[in-house]
Amino acid sequence: MKPPKVLRVTLAVGLSSLLVTGYSGNIASAETKSQLQDRLESVQKKQKNNTNDLNDSKEQLNENDRQQDNLAERIQTSQTKIQQLSSGIQLKQKEVAKNQADMSQLKNEIVKITKRIEKRDSLLRGRLRSIYINGGAISYIDVIMGSKSFGNFLDRLLALKTITDQDNNIINAQKKDKEAQLENKQLLQVKLEKTKKGLENLVSLKSQLDREQKRQKSMLAQLKVKETEINDTVMSKNEQADILAAQASVIKQQMGDLDREEARKKAEEEKKKADAAAKAQTAQTQSDSSSAGSAANNGSKKTVQSAPGQLSRPSRPH
Repeated sequence: MKPPKVLRVTLAVGLSSLLVTGYSGNIASAETKSQLQDRLESVQKKQKNNTNDLNDSKEQLNENDRQQDNLAERIQTSQTKIQQLSSGIQLKQKEVAKNQADMSQLKNEIVKITKRIEKRDSLLRGRLRSIYINGGAISYIDVIMGSKSFGNFLDRLLALKTITDQDNNIINAQKKDKEAQLENKQLLQVKLEKTKKGLENLVSLKSQLDREQKRQKSMLAQLKVKETEINDTVMSKNEQADILAAQASVIKQQMGDLDREEARKKAEEEKKKADAAAKAQTAQTQSDSSSAGSAANNGSKKTVQSAPGQLSRPSRPH
């Protein structure tokens, strides 16, 4: 586990301060100004690279945020569509259930119609037997034997003039029931198939949206992980910037101390030279004064020696 940022930066600055203290206490053993300048340029280059990396990381973070916002919006849109589809599926399921109930009811009606048809069929056959017994055997035998189907049989039967109006009504009712039975069954079957197909489409679309939303949520989770990594990088780069700034400050302080030390030494050297010059000047002045005094004394002695028998007289007043 990494130590907190403040602690790490404080440690870096503290070490830099120790470097400054150590340098100030031992200027003679420090690096030359050229070496310090090289170090400063190296640190400044690192600062520039670190700043570029930091800006890149911040841009990545901004792009990550934009992608997260976009994904969150898409997830919300998908969720809305899923809710709408779920409602549509429920309605379709109710519609299918109703159609299935109608189909069941129709089956019951078909059973009733079938019973009526069978009853009429039995009645018609009974009447045919009666006609056959009463002498109409050839015609009705032809009808029965020549019919290809029951429907064809009914059509052929209608053509016989010997069938009474009541027989004709029974046959027409029989045909209508058959037609209604077939038509209702076909219509309901089409409706049921259409409803089931619609339900299948809705379920399929919802499954696709569920998968898409799951994929989007996975992408969002990955972006959040990436965001954490980028934030760590940004934090690290910020800390690195603080450390490099502290290092640059230390080097600049060292260079300043070196400049001041060089200035102090230069001033000290100049002072020594000035003091030496002053001493030399003083010595020269004293030497010149001593030489002048000696010359004056020598002149007085020569004057006395040139008139040894004469005494000096005081001057007379005018």
